[in-house]
Amino acid sequence: MTAFLACLRRVVACVALLSFAALLALPARAVAPELIHDLALGENEEKVKAIAAVVASGDPDALTLLQSLLAGEVQTVGEKTVLRVKDGVPTDLSTRAKVEPLPESRDDVILNNRVRRELATGIAALQLGAP
Repeated sequence: MTAFLACLRRVVACVALLSFAALLALPARAVAPELIHDLALGENEEKVKAIAAVVASGDPDALTLLQSLLAGEVQTVGEKTVLRVKDGVPTDLSTRAKVEPLPESRDDVILNNRVRRELATGIAALQLGAP
């Protein structure tokens, strides 16, 4: 019986590995602006769902986006604009365009512990597939 279980474990591991490889082979797509909005301005449940969608998006910049969010580099301006402010240079995350000048009235994105855990898990998953 233990030989059967060992074989079954190998089969499950192979299927999981092939599924992950198939996911990595999907064509790259940009993160939808709605997801960026939910990451920054949504309620906690919306943020968790958006994190999962960003990880699955295939966007080559998904890892940088989630790392920036966790590092506190993502800020909002009003209810529509989401910026990444790194080294004093703001970039609109929806359009990926530089924003000049840096808006004075910005709000930090609030992350609770659950969202932080989901971010860490998503970042780890993306790092597994990173070159």
